[in-house]
Amino acid sequence: MRISSRQVVYLFVIIVFLILLRTAWVADDAFLTMRTVDNFVNGYGLRWNILERVQIYTHPLWMFLLSAFYYFIRDPFIVFYGLTLLLSLITLYLFGVKFATSPAKVVLGFSILIFSKAFIDYSTSGLENPLTHLLILIFLFIFLEKDHSLKTGFWLFFIASLVAFNRMDALLILVPALVWILYENRNMKMLIYAALGFLPFIFWELFSLLYYGFPFPNTAYAKLGTGISSLLLIQQGIRYAIDSIQRDPVTLFVIVLSVILALKSRNIKISLAAMGIVLYFLYVIKIGGDFMSGRFFSALLLAATVLVLKTTDISFSRTNLAMLGLIVVLGLSASNPDLRNHTTKHVDVRSYGITDERVVYFRTMALINLDWKTRQPDHIWVQQGLEHKAKGRVLSIGPASGLFAFYAGPNLHIVDTHGLGDPLLARLPALNTSDFIIGHFFRAVPEGYWKYKRSFGDQIKDKNLREYYQKLSILIHSENLLSKERLLTIWRFNTGYYDYLLNAYLADTATP
Repeated sequence: MRISSRQVVYLFVIIVFLILLRTAWVADDAFLTMRTVDNFVNGYGLRWNILERVQIYTHPLWMFLLSAFYYFIRDPFIVFYGLTLLLSLITLYLFGVKFATSPAKVVLGFSILIFSKAFIDYSTSGLENPLTHLLILIFLFIFLEKDHSLKTGFWLFFIASLVAFNRMDALLILVPALVWILYENRNMKMLIYAALGFLPFIFWELFSLLYYGFPFPNTAYAKLGTGISSLLLIQQGIRYAIDSIQRDPVTLFVIVLSVILALKSRNIKISLAAMGIVLYFLYVIKIGGDFMSGRFFSALLLAATVLVLKTTDISFSRTNLAMLGLIVVLGLSASNPDLRNHTTKHVDVRSYGITDERVVYFRTMALINLDWKTRQPDHIWVQQGLEHKAKGRVLSIGPASGLFAFYAGPNLHIVDTHGLGDPLLARLPALNTSDFIIGHFFRAVPEGYWKYKRSFGDQIKDKNLREYYQKLSILIHSENLLSKERLLTIWRFNTGYYDYLLNAYLADTATP
């Protein structure tokens, strides 16, 4: 009996899904977003600390999707696992039926996904990656398979808008394709259709500007405004790529291979998709990568796998078999491959601060290890959060973990010394600009800032910083979102009008 491609697809979807069940986990960073979700669902607004409007999450669409489910299911782990596994299952199915058009391509394509640690790890984790995977896969199918009519252009810009809504920087993967669509249809109608398609992201940006006072998440200001030189960040980004090669050799091999095959194909659509992969890869290097090994490469791997399938033949040729064999060998040679490891031990942090996050949280936060009776991970940060909540504490100053923040409850105000959740500290330079952990840049707490309970900056010793924070407070504390004073202050902050106050404070503190 001859087995059809569709049957092989079903078989591999089941295999990969079982692997995801076995390796499913939740990252601590996912609970940074879940604290906002919990506050939002319980009527406190889209806030991380309920006393101020600050956007700590980088993925608004993912946050809203989590909120929709959390409203009915008040269990963060069921929401995290349910949503990520569901989205990943849909992605695997669409990948198989739309791009794996022969048994040979099914075996090759799914083998790449199986042996890519980045893809497997971040198809769960509680972060936005599974939604990004699905949206980019849909975009690539429409872009590569359909004619670029006005209607198709609208839908491509609409999906790209959702990608940006889900994670702003992921839009870079699609930029070359979007520019080409505008070039192909050089007329006013296409510009109108493109603008209409981008309305979800445009509306979000307008809302963010009005509600939070800024167009970008607070985390962007905290991570990009550190004072660290571009050269050091690029060096860290190169280390991030090297770390990926060591822990997960399949991922970057396939990414590079897809670009080579795309250029050899001389197919303009495939080449543009490859240009998007290169553009995002260079962006990751420029910003210094991330502390989560492979996180920023998972979407690139999926896009690259699509291009590999689009540029290879449909049979079990010698080339395909050799490629498949190399994928398997590379996958098994990884330092900590998912397939042969139930890892429960902690992996040491490297000198440049990149970790295998799934391993770090697998013992306490994995689907197969979680205590479903208590529904609470056996983790020190959970215990500390519950202790703060039980004692009724209202202020904590220090680096905030997601688990600690979530389990401490909404009444605890956290002054996050990484600046991720604090609007003032996010705008101050990092303490150490030469020896740092990427994504975790410590700030010095200015004298008088939150030294007293509920002091909204009026006790800050430095007069320039005190005035700067008082202006910032208009954005984050004012109850009247549409007051003339607040709207004017929003304009002034986003055009650099108050930078002189911050610069004066930094100059004073730099003086011996």
